Amino acid sequence: MKYLKISLALLFFSVSLSAQKIKLDDDNVLVDKVKKFEFTNPLNAKGKKDKYKGTLKDLEGNVILEIKDTIFSFVPLSHERGQRYLAIGYNVNAPQLNKSGLIMKYGSYYVKDLIIDALKDLDMFSTCQLTGEIFENMLDKLGRSEAEGVAEKVEDINTRRLKNAELCAKKFGQLKLRTIYGDVNSVKYEISPFGEIINDLHDAGTVSVKEKGSYSMIFDIKNANKKSIATFSIIPRESRSRLVILLDENISKELPIRSGDTNEILLSRAAQYLIMEGYL
Repeated sequence: MKYLKISLALLFFSVSLSAQKIKLDDDNVLVDKVKKFEFTNPLNAKGKKDKYKGTLKDLEGNVILEIKDTIFSFVPLSHERGQRYLAIGYNVNAPQLNKSGLIMKYGSYYVKDLIIDALKDLDMFSTCQLTGEIFENMLDKLGRSEAEGVAEKVEDINTRRLKNAELCAKKFGQLKLRTIYGDVNSVKYEISPFGEIINDLHDAGTVSVKEKGSYSMIFDIKNANKKSIATFSIIPRESRSRLVILLDENISKELPIRSGDTNEILLSRAAQYLIMEGYL
């Protein structure tokens, strides 16, 4: 009978935990209708709550988490006005644990919803204590490995494109300034009917046929200063194309041909590579 009572008590305790209700009421985090934390957002330049920044505090005012958005951006080159970015993430800091980490931004979720939902799934509110294990698991759940991969990728590209732009400026001359726009994933790289390479609504260069044969077609790519900086060969029989950048030591880049690719698509892909790598 004694063991039965203990078992029933444990069962009741387990059910109580699983039935725990977590609710965000404006800035208040309620656990079973009782306020346990505050999650506040600073005001942005327009005087509205900045949904991409926030602070989670306990009722004594101790900071549990600090979250700020971060942009995984490319360093503007000397001929670029503005900044491109590959993705957006968050820096998450837990000052009491002396831990921090990067996570990804997904969709248009408010940062407080993202964090509170993750902590709820990790059962943090059963004790209302953020442990090191819960913090690490939260980062993993919210895309830490992806965020760190994006940050590393952007750093690598920045190193290459700065070097490439410098080499091109020395060999072909400084490019005229052009405005660039934000999200790399929404930028269009197009070849106009006149062979112009259109990027961010600006003419970044031109493409023209250099040689045309039964085996391959070779295009000449000029920058905005009308200097030939690369050739692009399309070899349909081998389902491949080759980009050669005409520096003092030529650099070759193989680009695959996928099913349904037209010459225009392949040329746009080559132009995108040249722009992102700092050659155009």
